[in-house]
Amino acid sequence: MITSDIRDYGYEAGTFKLGQTVYHINDMTYKFRFHKRCVYCDNTGKILVKGKEFKCPECNGSFEIKEVIEKVLKKIKLKLEVLYL
Repeated sequence: MITSDIRDYGYEAGTFKLGQTVYHINDMTYKFRFHKRCVYCDNTGKILVKGKEFKCPECNGSFEIKEVIEKVLKKIKLKLEVLYL
Protein backbone atom coordinates (compact mmCIF):
# COMPACT_ATOMS: atom_id res chain seq x y z
CA MET A 1 0.00 0.00 0.00
CA ILE A 2 2.72 2.47 0.94
CA THR A 3 4.74 1.72 -2.20
CA SER A 4 1.70 2.33 -4.39
CA ASP A 5 1.12 5.66 -2.60
CA ILE A 6 4.72 6.70 -3.23
CA ARG A 7 4.45 5.66 -6.88
CA ASP A 8 1.09 7.47 -7.42
CA TYR A 9 1.58 10.63 -5.34
CA GLY A 10 5.32 10.91 -4.68
CA TYR A 11 4.94 10.51 -0.91
CA GLU A 12 3.43 8.11 1.66
CA ALA A 13 -0.22 8.35 2.63
CA GLY A 14 -0.63 10.53 5.72
CA THR A 15 2.38 12.71 4.97
CA PHE A 16 2.18 16.25 3.64
CA LYS A 17 4.38 18.49 1.55
CA LEU A 18 5.20 22.09 2.44
CA GLY A 19 2.48 24.46 1.22
CA GLN A 20 0.20 21.61 0.19
CA THR A 21 -3.53 22.32 -0.01
CA VAL A 22 -5.67 19.84 1.90
CA TYR A 23 -9.44 19.43 1.60
CA HIS A 24 -11.59 18.48 4.58
CA ILE A 25 -15.02 16.94 3.94
CA ASN A 26 -17.88 17.91 6.30
CA ASP A 27 -21.35 16.40 6.31
CA MET A 28 -24.09 19.02 6.61
CA THR A 29 -27.41 17.46 7.64
CA TYR A 30 -30.70 19.16 6.85
CA LYS A 31 -34.10 17.96 8.05
CA PHE A 32 -37.32 18.95 6.30
CA ARG A 33 -40.88 18.38 7.52
CA PHE A 34 -43.60 17.61 4.99
CA HIS A 35 -47.23 16.74 5.57
CA LYS A 36 -47.94 13.12 4.72
CA ARG A 37 -49.60 12.54 1.36
CA CYS A 38 -53.36 12.65 1.76
CA VAL A 39 -56.07 12.88 -0.89
CA TYR A 40 -58.69 14.24 1.54
CA CYS A 41 -56.88 17.32 2.84
CA ASP A 42 -54.59 17.87 -0.16
CA ASN A 43 -51.51 17.39 2.06
CA THR A 44 -52.33 20.32 4.35
CA GLY A 45 -53.33 18.31 7.44
CA LYS A 46 -56.55 20.34 7.77
CA ILE A 47 -60.04 20.12 6.31
CA LEU A 48 -62.78 22.72 6.19
CA VAL A 49 -66.34 21.69 7.14
CA LYS A 50 -69.11 24.33 7.16
CA GLY A 51 -66.60 27.13 7.65
CA LYS A 52 -64.76 25.41 10.54
CA GLU A 53 -61.25 24.04 10.26
CA PHE A 54 -60.48 20.56 11.64
CA LYS A 55 -57.52 18.24 11.74
CA CYS A 56 -57.78 15.72 8.90
CA PRO A 57 -59.18 12.41 10.23
CA GLU A 58 -57.26 10.39 7.63
CA CYS A 59 -53.68 11.62 8.14
CA ASN A 60 -54.17 13.38 11.52
CA GLY A 61 -52.09 16.30 10.25
CA SER A 62 -48.91 14.27 10.75
CA PHE A 63 -45.59 15.02 9.12
CA GLU A 64 -42.90 13.04 7.35
CA ILE A 65 -39.33 14.02 8.11
CA LYS A 66 -36.89 13.89 5.21
CA GLU A 67 -33.17 14.08 5.90
CA VAL A 68 -30.69 15.37 3.33
CA ILE A 69 -26.94 15.03 3.84
CA GLU A 70 -24.75 17.42 1.86
CA LYS A 71 -20.99 16.92 1.47
CA VAL A 72 -19.15 20.22 1.90
CA LEU A 73 -15.48 20.60 0.96
CA LYS A 74 -13.40 22.95 3.06
CA LYS A 75 -10.06 24.04 1.63
CA ILE A 76 -7.27 24.17 4.22
CA LYS A 77 -3.84 25.67 3.58
CA LEU A 78 -1.23 23.86 5.68
CA LYS A 79 1.59 25.67 7.40
CA LEU A 80 4.19 23.07 8.26
CA GLU A 81 7.12 23.75 10.54
CA VAL A 82 10.02 21.60 11.58
CA LEU A 83 9.95 20.31 15.14
CA TYR A 84 13.26 19.24 16.70
CA LEU A 85 13.24 17.06 19.79
